[in-house]
Amino acid sequence: MARIEVIDFVKGVAVTAIMVFHCYEAIFAWPGHDIFSFLAWPGGLLSAYALNFKSWELTVRSLLKLTGLGYQGLFAFVVLSGFLQMWTYGDKKMKIYEYYFKRFLRLYLLYWLVIVGIIALNMVLYGDPGATWEQILWVFVGWAPLLFFNPSFWFMILIVQLYLFFPLLRGLLSRVGEIDFLIGMWVVSVAFLSLFKYEFPWAGFFFGCWIFEFSLGMVLANHYSRVDSILGVKTIIPLLLAYLSGFYLSSFAVTWPFGRPLCGTALTLLLWSIYNTVKEIRILRILKGAFVFIGFSSFAMYLINQPFIQEYFCFVTGLPRGRLSGLIFENQNIGSDVNFLVLPISRYLLIVLSYSIVIVFLSFMLTKVDTYLSRRLSSWRLKIR
Repeated sequence: MARIEVIDFVKGVAVTAIMVFHCYEAIFAWPGHDIFSFLAWPGGLLSAYALNFKSWELTVRSLLKLTGLGYQGLFAFVVLSGFLQMWTYGDKKMKIYEYYFKRFLRLYLLYWLVIVGIIALNMVLYGDPGATWEQILWVFVGWAPLLFFNPSFWFMILIVQLYLFFPLLRGLLSRVGEIDFLIGMWVVSVAFLSLFKYEFPWAGFFFGCWIFEFSLGMVLANHYSRVDSILGVKTIIPLLLAYLSGFYLSSFAVTWPFGRPLCGTALTLLLWSIYNTVKEIRILRILKGAFVFIGFSSFAMYLINQPFIQEYFCFVTGLPRGRLSGLIFENQNIGSDVNFLVLPISRYLLIVLSYSIVIVFLSFMLTKVDTYLSRRLSSWRLKIR
């Protein structure tokens, strides 16, 4: 199946934002997930830090906190997962066992390769696999809320559920029509998000909390040409306002069930609009091409970018872990605001750039290996039938 460049572009932007967010979180602490954390709270755009123009470093520090918004790249992943499933199968006759076999290969081969790699690195660095062997067995199966092993793995729990339910959603869509389908999925999402609004981050583990975004992606795939012709420079401002409205609503527990789906869907369409706006601008073609290239390996990049950020920073800077003159980590995944005093922002940005290059290269190689193994297993399966 031919790849769709705009989809790879959006995935590339999304996974790059996620990686940069993970770097910020690992070194400078969790930045928050509501709009007030990025505006008014210490370090926000409207705080004394940002408005103290006598110190460029404090101003840049506030701007740097905006990279913490990168966690929202996951929203685009969910929408595009629904899009790609529908684009792949559409009205084709679906053999359930073939569908699940292909999804198994698509998800688990790469997932297992990453697990083995993490275990190997943990053994080299610490002389320990990073979890008990019983826990690792559960991680291999796909139940992976072991945030200390690889925090990114929680997404596997969600995406497996969405893929399992896709055949049912596809059948429902063909029976009830697109409008009724989307309204129904929106009601289901709001119900699930309302149920889990005080259970963050567990809300992310249940497919019902994301089913509207996934379902919208399915409907977008049915109207790809029309949607692509509409999205462009004229839709950037309306979608930006819709995104900000969703982000604002999702900052309050009572309106979070309504704001989160709006924020995620508007963000995905906004990135699509930006692609259609810049794709013909010659000076931006290299940047566009870079994100398209990254998008090709986005799943691998998502899985491997997080576990060893802190170790990489300690290795490159030569700073030890510690309270006196080293990098401070509140736990295995979260850094500290104190690190702003230890690690100059200019040096931090250079290290993030080098880390990005390493991760993009490793992701590309892993994706190539995964593609090769998938083809070999698929051909082997055909031979034994």
